[in-house]
Amino acid sequence: MLRTREFQILQRGIYLTLSFILILWIVKLVEWIKEVDLGFYGILPRTLKGSIGIITGPLIHGDVIHLMSNTIPLIILGVGLFYFYHNIALEVFIWIYLASGFWVWIVGREAYHIGSSGLVYGLVMFLFWGGILRRNP
Repeated sequence: MLRTREFQILQRGIYLTLSFILILWIVKLVEWIKEVDLGFYGILPRTLKGSIGIITGPLIHGDVIHLMSNTIPLIILGVGLFYFYHNIALEVFIWIYLASGFWVWIVGREAYHIGSSGLVYGLVMFLFWGGILRRNP
């Protein structure tokens, strides 16, 4: 059984991760109810108009399958991040969120980019290299 402090850390990680996932699903639900495509809030590289997508792009998904494809890994990786790196997890999450969007804005093809895949891959890389550098399997 997890000790009380570890259980609190795990609970916080689950809560924060599921809160972010809930935001993604609410955005998709609003799109569905309002019958609107918010894809134009994605990242449009190298344009001032498209720079807002650095913030909004990861919240928008093309369809439910796209959203599910990001939801499952985000749950696993998010809880892992907030459990194993609880002291720096929120800062790391925000940096990866913004940096992945920024680099898509810099080098992406000239089209709107949406979805949380950059965040997923950033979390994978952080957890992988963090484990290696800490020598923690």
